Amino acid sequence: WEQPAGGLYLWLTAPAGLDTRLDSEFCHACVEAGVLYVPGELCFGDDAPTDTIRLSFGVLGASQLQEAARRFASVAREYTG
Repeated sequence: WEQPAGGLYLWLTAPAGLDTRLDSEFCHACVEAGVLYVPGELCFGDDAPTDTIRLSFGVLGASQLQEAARRFASVAREYTG
């Protein structure tokens, strides 16, 4: 991982085979856990990848970001073993 030097977003590429699209089980599980992300498919044109995620870190405070990261990581572990 690279530590961001600024900006508002982190781009993630999921492990091979994990579908992160808006209608995916993974996306629904994140929403159920109280975490929202922008599926990468919404940020590309034709032939959009199905395994990318855009996370925003520009709105939440440090403790809220830690909690959001904990929730996201918990769901990610469920889907990636």
